[in-house]
Amino acid sequence: MLSRAIAALDPSRRVALAAFAVFFVGGLNVGELYPFSRFSMYAAIEPREEAAIPTFRADGRDVEPEALTGFFGLNPNGLAAPEGIVTSMDHVLRERAAWIGANTATTPGPVTVEIGWELWRIDPTTGALTRRALLLQTGSARWR
Repeated sequence: MLSRAIAALDPSRRVALAAFAVFFVGGLNVGELYPFSRFSMYAAIEPREEAAIPTFRADGRDVEPEALTGFFGLNPNGLAAPEGIVTSMDHVLRERAAWIGANTATTPGPVTVEIGWELWRIDPTTGALTRRALLLQTGSARWR
């Protein structure tokens, strides 16, 4: 019965079925190597005591960098996470650095810009949240 069902399939579906069978049997024999792993190898994060959230403020308000242009006094290459801070948000700083690098100016603007991190820590005994600001750079820009 199975052989008749397979014979009834068009050739491209037979190839797909054969590829799946090889992948499935191979995965059972290979063991814990990507992409055959049976555990969540990328779902777990490393333990940390602090959470680091990137901040971008214009005149004291949290804004998206795309709301501004004509950045002055900021170094796009100096926006990496400080040494010893564990974060999964480095991509946000890379995106912001690219925007700032593409929208620089030769003169200061009227808007004060602050780029940094907000570090959050929850006390394990009391559960109290402690927030600490870590400023990386200040400069200026103009509203778009």
